[in-house]
Amino acid sequence: MSSGSLSSSSANSPSAEQEFMQAIKDYQKQSGRLFPTWSEILDVAQNLGKRRRGGSALGSALPRS
Repeated sequence: MSSGSLSSSSANSPSAEQEFMQAIKDYQKQSGRLFPTWSEILDVAQNLGKRRRGGSALGSALPRS
């Protein structure tokens, strides 16, 4: 795996990378978890895609207690 930024790929623009990073920060703040699990990260990414297409917001990715 390269040590370069995600934005080095033509599929990932810097704004998409920043949007994902902000979504993770928002999730961490809402959930109170500094280190989300991989499943939670996947949920955030999927919900981010839904939100970009006009679907649900990130709030649905909060941990299932």
